[in-house]
Amino acid sequence: MIPGRIGPSGSDRCEALDVRRTRYRVVVRDELDERYSSAFEGMRVDSAGGQTVITGTITDQSHLHGLLERIDAMGLELISVEPEGPQERG
Repeated sequence: MIPGRIGPSGSDRCEALDVRRTRYRVVVRDELDERYSSAFEGMRVDSAGGQTVITGTITDQSHLHGLLERIDAMGLELISVEPEGPQERG
């Protein structure tokens, strides 16, 4: 079924399938240097005070999970993940 179309039961499932792009702020322990920026392409990476803040737009849940898996695979300690609010509908 295509998102935004009427399903076989006649119900409009548009709202349930809507994808929202959301800006996230992800904080990890330790200050990452510039070579780590390529691992988070398209996102801003700022390091200070023993932490690194990664901010950027996440397109959907799969994108968010991929980012968190990358952080885990790099052996980084996750401190927090916070959405900053919806930006637009996809």
